[in-house]
Amino acid sequence: MKRLLCFLTPLVPLSAATLWFGPYLQDVRTDRATVVWAARGTGPGGVRVTGSGADLTAVSQITELSAERTGLSEPLYLHQALVTGLKPATEYRYSLFLNGAELPPSGQYRIPTPGAPSQRMLVIGDSGDGNTLQRDLAAYLEHEEASVLLHVGDMAYWEGTFAQFADAFFGVYARLLSRMALFTTPGNHDYEQQDAFPYRTLFAPPVAGVPSEAHRRYYSFDWGSAHFVVLDTNTSLEQAIEGSGRMLSWLERDLWTTEQPFRVVLLHHAPFTTSAEKAADPVSAMVRLHVTPLLERAAVHLVLSGHEHVYQRTHPRRSGVFSPAEPGTVYVTTGGAGSQHYEPGPSTFTAKALSALHAVRLDLRDNILQLDAIGLGGVVLDSARFTAIPQLRETAAVNAASFETRLAPGGLMSLFGWNLALTEAGAQAFPLPLELGGAKVAVGTTLLPLTFASRAQINALLPLDLAPSTEPFELTVTTKVGLVRISVRLQPVAPAVFTVSGVAAALHADGRLVTESLPAATGEWLAIYGTGLGRVNGSLAAGAPAPASPLLEVAVPVRAFAGGREAEVAIACLAPGLAGVYQVNLRVPPGLPPGPQPLTLLVNGVASPAVRLPVR
Repeated sequence: MKRLLCFLTPLVPLSAATLWFGPYLQDVRTDRATVVWAARGTGPGGVRVTGSGADLTAVSQITELSAERTGLSEPLYLHQALVTGLKPATEYRYSLFLNGAELPPSGQYRIPTPGAPSQRMLVIGDSGDGNTLQRDLAAYLEHEEASVLLHVGDMAYWEGTFAQFADAFFGVYARLLSRMALFTTPGNHDYEQQDAFPYRTLFAPPVAGVPSEAHRRYYSFDWGSAHFVVLDTNTSLEQAIEGSGRMLSWLERDLWTTEQPFRVVLLHHAPFTTSAEKAADPVSAMVRLHVTPLLERAAVHLVLSGHEHVYQRTHPRRSGVFSPAEPGTVYVTTGGAGSQHYEPGPSTFTAKALSALHAVRLDLRDNILQLDAIGLGGVVLDSARFTAIPQLRETAAVNAASFETRLAPGGLMSLFGWNLALTEAGAQAFPLPLELGGAKVAVGTTLLPLTFASRAQINALLPLDLAPSTEPFELTVTTKVGLVRISVRLQPVAPAVFTVSGVAAALHADGRLVTESLPAATGEWLAIYGTGLGRVNGSLAAGAPAPASPLLEVAVPVRAFAGGREAEVAIACLAPGLAGVYQVNLRVPPGLPPGPQPLTLLVNGVASPAVRLPVR
């Protein structure tokens, strides 16, 4: 204690500074936390942290805000004390000091740090009335043993002023805020004052990786097994759509680089609304049009929003389609923490919708994310469970060129699903890796070389020495959080031609790509690229590139047809320098009329799906 009191030797009379509101916890990480509070009057401040063998101190940095700037009746002194040296998955106790004197209650505030495998969080939204309903729910939530409080916006009705934040947020949630890490989302009402000046002054969220001009507007953080992204659907979204802001490009990069098993996004304006009050909201429409495609491509599990004063949970949505039976992104609106409630309207996309005072409770346990909507007394109003293990579509394993279910040894296969890899990655060198993006794929006990991996798709090479069989093989996709199995069948051949922009993947003799504007000439020799042509007259290590000499020719004759006429084939082999790709050198039949012509390959009596070959 002597060390702390020495740090905080008062420079002004001891009565000069008193606590106004706070403390509350910002930017809590595994090794640090920022403690924030507001004081009346000048004077130094600090924090002492104890517990789990720690005895740490930190002096606060003070920002003076004049009454003219805040609209309050007197100046506000905002203290921020950065505490470092913390340990993951640990709960500490802390005390506040002003003018060298400890403020009561002594050592009763808590700092929880992330890192534990099991975590509980509370989510509230549209709470800022300061009315009896809001206070009743807040009083119940004080009994919940949670470590994080998430807010999806509209914290201070109606204009988001300093006085409204002090009364309707800090005044209502004081006990929660002193012991839970707080992460906030700016709502439209929080933006009413001077481009959200009170909101951006009072809260200090993480800034790592965020463009400097967007600090305190949007951000991301990890907690437990989840990666959380907080978006600003006010100014930052409008600027991003207009091309003058970087939030959407930042969002896509942030989601695709995280390795956390779960991905959760918080934003204020709900993209899918049903109540009459918000059904035609233009900002919600912008979120739906510009944000949700990015979230679904990145396999975001859960989106939490407010704005609409209801509780609403949608069916999973992927690629713009809601489907109760398929994995996808679930959108939960939780705008019922205290303001007036709306009545949800009918819809085909909601799994649950109700008008009620509520909060959302999130429990992270290993590879499970449990969501419960709770009312007063902890009554469970709705529940949903999310898993981080890989999931595959019913027809997940397909030919990488044709996207048909026909597969053959030596060919490239694409797998489609959900949570298939932890990050997006492409093979950088030969031999092809057996693990990519944190994912492995096996047929039986044979690990497959991989060319590409993302959460939604994996491209794998089926080795030449796999034996076709009438009986199905067991295919397994494994990540560090779990595995999924399906059955696949291998045929001797499964010919297919790759396409580029809807046109057959073919090169002119000079190496230029055949395109609509650079079509093939009748009588011209082309190199056509495909997969699934089966065994070759030699061996090749799995994942190794095909040699240029000697060429590994396809073991059975390959025929080709363009425009219904048979084309002369000079050679069919594995494409030199590539893996899983076959090359067929053919001559475009003379006399074909100009325009797009169907091109097919015929191998051992099996025809490839027709693709377009532009001919001039």
